[in-house]
Amino acid sequence: MKIQDLQNYATAKGMNFSLLTNEFGDKYAGIEWKNKHVWYWFRELGNDVSFTERYSQNTGRSQNGNTRTAWRAAWKIEQAVEEFTKG
Repeated sequence: MKIQDLQNYATAKGMNFSLLTNEFGDKYAGIEWKNKHVWYWFRELGNDVSFTERYSQNTGRSQNGNTRTAWRAAWKIEQAVEEFTKG
């Protein structure tokens, strides 16, 4: 999955999407999954992306990539984007 794939999916499904670049030039893409105030952030690594963090606007809590629940949801996002991209 690429950042552009994630953005295309979010746009088509009416989900919020954000693209950020940190001071080191690393690119991060965030998608508000199913518009439930929970953001999943992915970091660009070459031609691919890697899940880095889940952030809930409801609770203000953040879960990094080591949390099983966050990983499971990120995996579902990646599957949905890949199916959407295949068309």
